[in-house]
Amino acid sequence: MALKDQLRALSARLQQPSARLRASFGGGSRPADPTAAEPMEIDGYAFLKAAEAAGPEGSSHRLIEIVQTYEALKGKVDPAKWHTLPGLQAFVRQTGEYIPMIPPAILARMRETVNTPATPRKFLPDWADQQYLVDPMTLDAAALFETIALDGDSAEQYRARNATPEDTFFLRYALFHHSLEIARALPAERVVDFGSTSPDFARLLTRALPDAEICMVDDSHADGLTEREDRIYRLGAPVTDLGLFEDESVDLVVAHNRFERLAGNQDQQAMGEIDRVLVRGGRFLIAPFSVADRHALTVSPFSCFIANGETDYAALIEAEMASEDARVDFNISVVAPISRRYDLASARRRLLEPAPNLSARLRTFAFSDSGFDDSGRYSETLHGMKLRRSLFDKRAVLALEFIKH
Repeated sequence: MALKDQLRALSARLQQPSARLRASFGGGSRPADPTAAEPMEIDGYAFLKAAEAAGPEGSSHRLIEIVQTYEALKGKVDPAKWHTLPGLQAFVRQTGEYIPMIPPAILARMRETVNTPATPRKFLPDWADQQYLVDPMTLDAAALFETIALDGDSAEQYRARNATPEDTFFLRYALFHHSLEIARALPAERVVDFGSTSPDFARLLTRALPDAEICMVDDSHADGLTEREDRIYRLGAPVTDLGLFEDESVDLVVAHNRFERLAGNQDQQAMGEIDRVLVRGGRFLIAPFSVADRHALTVSPFSCFIANGETDYAALIEAEMASEDARVDFNISVVAPISRRYDLASARRRLLEPAPNLSARLRTFAFSDSGFDDSGRYSETLHGMKLRRSLFDKRAVLALEFIKH
């Protein structure tokens, strides 16, 4: 498609130009825009044509520059590393909503649902109404701190590297701690760390369970099976293919912040594989488990439509929009192409039905009162980071746990 035609197609999406649009695309002086005074739809292409008089820094020139930049980037950036290129992430944050390669059907679904929050309020009662188990879990803060201590100077390193809230650190280790408690209770000797690229949980597990072995499975690893550290292995393979593992040979599978990012029907395929490899009495944990009142996809426009490698995310997203009546939200600040939140119907169809030998229970979390003061802060700190008793309440944290029967 010629650049002029692309510009027409893109600008046709632009309705009344908002202040944000003018701030993003405009520079220097601007011609008067008589249509902008009225709260009505206007011809986006006509608006851009009228802005040409603003010179090289005007709106139309900025938009052409954006279109040309995205055209040049298409197919030429490493999907795994684009966010590390200097300045590119800032450029995407400023212009990501105007990527010309976003399919119209996906853009329309995003606009249809943008003003209705994807809340999880109905999920828990709907789950319970269907006679599925809801099992509250009470965590002891002192035990959590003991788990964090197993990871050496992790808190100090996190504090030095990150400007993100301390709640992110504590939530991450709280879910690790819960996984370790399951591993201890089994006890687990063979563990699969599903979709893991970081050895953080694997190291915790091998330090807590001296007889356990753990394999990190992800297609980002080098092909085949390699030993990374003592009792920690890496398998470079798609997470939907656990063919290296025999039937009923694994005690525990954990998926930390990974399962919801599987594109297309990979979640259904993975459930079948996990059902196959787990021993009877074995466990599979998705933590956290992301839910909403309506099945939802959070899409990174740049990762899906520019730095998408050989994956046709547009087709996958449109198929899921049709099969699950999925809402679509854009998040131009994240790197992962897709993140999914399940409603009850999609959880049943995509997670429960493909794994007939697994029984599911939903876990909710809260801290015990021990060690917290009246303001809800824990008595100990980690390099200035304070644990708050409300950690789970603020984020409505859930985990989905499966047991092989």
